[in-house]
Amino acid sequence: WFYDPEHYRREEQAIWQRDWVCVGRAEDWPQSGDFQRLRIGGQQIVVTRAEDGALHAWHNTCRHRGSLLCEADSGRFEQGRVVCPYHAWVYALSGELLRAPRSTQGDGLRLEDFPLYRVALASWRGFVFVNLAPEGPGLSEVLGEIPGETSQLNFERMRLYRKVDYEVACNWKVYVDNYLEGYHIPLVHPGLF
Repeated sequence: WFYDPEHYRREEQAIWQRDWVCVGRAEDWPQSGDFQRLRIGGQQIVVTRAEDGALHAWHNTCRHRGSLLCEADSGRFEQGRVVCPYHAWVYALSGELLRAPRSTQGDGLRLEDFPLYRVALASWRGFVFVNLAPEGPGLSEVLGEIPGETSQLNFERMRLYRKVDYEVACNWKVYVDNYLEGYHIPLVHPGLF
């Protein structure tokens, strides 16, 4: 369960590639063109804010030759366009193919047939979630009773104060088990006790 590579592969498919995963807060993408590159379940995705203010998520892969579109972890797309570094195909922030240089309609290329591969995205009270599964339950269905049970909490007004990333060399379950277990708190984290 904790070290077998085959079991980990099954977990990636059964959990990380099929469930809604929180990737941040809406204010993490304050302006049109802002993006973040994220890794979920072995997949690289990009979340960006479009001109109309909507957030969009898609796989970090050009539809032409599969080149990575974003090499940086975060930033802003210039002129509100995503340009593939390999052959300069140009996409809207929402993922539609706008131009394919050196290809013409006469070649049979229909721009509308080649949008970026979308990733399901939904927001709830300021939190942004993505889901790699092409079909499945919506976020509201998965949340179930949580919205009612947390209605008194003012999630919409919350803002990130500080973010600290830790890279821990362990199976994800070891970290989650430790995080959920409170037995060590009085000794290791007395300020939280």
